[in-house]
This record gives sequence, C-alpha cells and structure tokens, in this order.
Amino acid sequence: MFKLSGLFGKSKEHAPHDPVAVTSGPKGLDRSVFDDAARVKAEIANLPPKIFKQMKQAALANPTIKADIKGSQEDGYYGSHQHKEYGAYVAMLTGNAITAEEAMRMNPSGGIAGPGLKGIAFESGPLHEHAIRHDATGFLLTFFSIGPGYGGDVPDSPLSGQVEGLKREILRGQSELPGTEGVGAPLEDEQRRNHER
Repeated sequence: MFKLSGLFGKSKEHAPHDPVAVTSGPKGLDRSVFDDAARVKAEIANLPPKIFKQMKQAALANPTIKADIKGSQEDGYYGSHQHKEYGAYVAMLTGNAITAEEAMRMNPSGGIAGPGLKGIAFESGPLHEHAIRHDATGFLLTFFSIGPGYGGDVPDSPLSGQVEGLKREILRGQSELPGTEGVGAPLEDEQRRNHER
C-alpha cells in the first residue's frame, strides 16, 4: 500500500495492484483521448456500483471544496466555458457515470494550468487541452483510483506528466475534446441531494 495524495490535501490508501486497474494500452505520447476513455470506462465497469456511488458521495462532500468553490467563483472561473470543457471531458471519460456538472463541483479549478486556482486558464491551444486532460485524468485517479492519472513516471503526482502531455499536444496535434452543449452549471448542494435520490 502507498499513500495517494488528493487534489484537496487529503490522502488515502491505494493498492499498487488494484483489481479494477487496467494497466495495458498506450502510454505517453501515444495515449489518446479515446484510449483514456476506454480505460476509465473499463475500470468503472469493474467497480461495484455501491462502492462507486460511495466514492462519488465522498468526493462531492469533501469539506475543502466550499473554500475552493468560493475562490473559483470570485475568480470568475467556476462554471466558465473552460470549466464546462473540463466537466464535459470527465463526463466523456466516465461514460457520464460522473456528469459534467458533478465533475465541476468536485474540482472547482479543473482545467486550469497550474496548481489549483493559482494557475492560468488558457482559452485555447496545446496548454489548454493539456490542462484539461491532465486535471481530469489526475482527478479520476486521485478520487476514484481509476484511469491513467497525471501521466509520466509518477501518475499520482500533479507534477508528473507535464512535459509528456505538452509534447503530445504539440507533436501529435491537439486533443479533440468534447463540446459543452448541454452542460449546465456546476451541481450545487441542493441539486446534488435531489440528484442522488
């Protein structure tokens, strides 16, 4: 077992040979959006539904989210077009097992290049696509123990996969991310409670 540090400072135990993990498939520069989605969906399918629901509830109830939401709202990022792109990508990766609105609520700074709200929200280009992919796959590994994580040699570290991800976006062409049509505002507490019923 080793510690897996969360985006919001929490850590949890993570088994190095997790039975739901799909470890085969393309890596590094050859990893496409579709490869990531296939892996994430396969790993979700291997999780007992009750466990996945509990993981979602824990991520949505994370107490540090409120402060992050407030900061994201103050910065004008929360629910912005780029934040919706991040949410749409998480929804696509998970086959909508996590909706775009839930993903935005769980990660108020998802899609910003850099640490949390201290980063830069690039509106387009290789840094934009990299930030969205990096944050989405890192978030899924951190909170759900699924997917390729941040990439690189240490997939559970936000610092890992930066060069690899940027090279992929520049050398292989920018990733084709899903559109934001139909993506609503981030799911808030009352909406979340009604959604869970």
